[in-house]
Amino acid sequence: MAIPRSGVIPNNVKVPPLDELAARVRVLGLGEPTHGSREFGDLRFSLPRYLSNDTDLEVLAIEASASSLRQLAPYLNGETERTPASHV
Repeated sequence: MAIPRSGVIPNNVKVPPLDELAARVRVLGLGEPTHGSREFGDLRFSLPRYLSNDTDLEVLAIEASASSLRQLAPYLNGETERTPASHV
């Protein structure tokens, strides 16, 4: 499956290109090349959840404030399909 245009990777959906990438790298950095794009913001939230739940990566670091991470936790844990109202 390709990443949806919405940028949200649904739970329990495999994305083989991401699986292949995660399987062959030791460090994977995620940057933000654009501002103001809702789709990229949603993808930025989907990728950590996907990589932590659906690949063999052992360490995933996220740079954000503690309050932002508290808002993000339910989404990363798969407890909700929706991203927080305020982006990290």
